[in-house]
Amino acid sequence: MQRKSKIISVRVNPALYEFLKRITDERNKGITDFNNRYTIGDTVRHIIQHFSMSYILGEYKKPLSELRREFISFLDSLEEAKKKGLKKVDSEK
Repeated sequence: MQRKSKIISVRVNPALYEFLKRITDERNKGITDFNNRYTIGDTVRHIIQHFSMSYILGEYKKPLSELRREFISFLDSLEEAKKKGLKKVDSEK
């Protein structure tokens, strides 16, 4: 039986894209066969796999629920900063 994979598509800001592209380009150094080169999607997939394995193997000392809370709090702070930045730009007009 063949397992189907799920597709996750995300938008990132240009700075994060360039960061991921630089990592991918570094991984591709020395690979001459175009068909064997890594893509940015491969890099993101490997980052997620690395985090998962690191957590399973105990490299993170905090429980997953606490990591999740901290991450969500971090995302909320980014969203709040984005809103404040938009309000500042709107008030300058």
